[in-house]
Amino acid sequence: MKENLQQQEGPETTALGPKGKSQMSQDSGFISQLKSAMSQTPQAQEMAQLQAGADQYTAQLKPLRAGKFNMAGEEHPESNKRREYELDYAKEKLGGSVAYEREHEHEVKFGSDPAKKADPPLLRVAQNVFFVEDVVTVLMPLIEQMDKLRKSGADASVVGNLESQLVFYSQGLMKRIAGVYKELADYAKEETDPEKLDLIKAFQELVIQAIALYKDKVIGKDAELSEQPLMIAEQVVLFYKKHLAASANENQENVRENRSVHMHTAANHTPNANVLWKVGDKHIADIKGMLGDAPSSYELLTRREFNDDFLAWAESKGLSLAPEDEDDKKEKE
Repeated sequence: MKENLQQQEGPETTALGPKGKSQMSQDSGFISQLKSAMSQTPQAQEMAQLQAGADQYTAQLKPLRAGKFNMAGEEHPESNKRREYELDYAKEKLGGSVAYEREHEHEVKFGSDPAKKADPPLLRVAQNVFFVEDVVTVLMPLIEQMDKLRKSGADASVVGNLESQLVFYSQGLMKRIAGVYKELADYAKEETDPEKLDLIKAFQELVIQAIALYKDKVIGKDAELSEQPLMIAEQVVLFYKKHLAASANENQENVRENRSVHMHTAANHTPNANVLWKVGDKHIADIKGMLGDAPSSYELLTRREFNDDFLAWAESKGLSLAPEDEDDKKEKE
């Protein structure tokens, strides 16, 4: 993944292959527990290495700069109230005309082409699909374990603890499948190929079936999901891989890296735009790894760097954080 991207600009930049291939997004608590459940997987180990790589750059970076494109890392648990605070913070630091954008919101325009999402919707579909696949991997043994406990007449407290895990991962699966549907809708807005639009429609119909099946249900517990409870979730994954994946080798890591390339390309295209764009902190680590020692034309801040200044500002204003934002505060302390 080591490559100098300083001069790259334009929609042809990809990390998955030929031009156009990449054109075919996370509750922090859920993601952290999913990582814990899969802590021995290569993906989890790779994520830890990425974060360590990002931290080593901390001393070299600067706080937000007015008149520059500022890309800052986050973990996506931010409450709506915190985002209001961040907007006020950005206005004070960068000026009232600043554009504050979440990861999926920033758009980029190249030449006479229409503006498109800087973080391509289909890559966001892919990221959600791979999370669905991960949750299925975690749920399968939990379902088997629940079946054994029921048959053995296990203690109610043991069953209750397992049921709480099933609730947690069922909600996570539902959220990710809903994410697939949302990003498919955004992808359809940008796609013009009739054949691909037909595929999107077919995929949406399958995802709607999954949403109808899993909504407000506990997988492995509710009667409606007693037979092959993960079959439709698995079909969602297989449909994507067969019909929409950029290549047979596409995986969570190179999808995330490709999204990071697109993010860099967008920021590098308008480096002097007065913007604060909040993206996943792993994308910041990716971009730093790509750039190596080369400077970026825009401001690039890790989540920790952003928090150091933002939390100090919030404290000076007497602002209180919501419970879901407290991890950031504890990390600073």
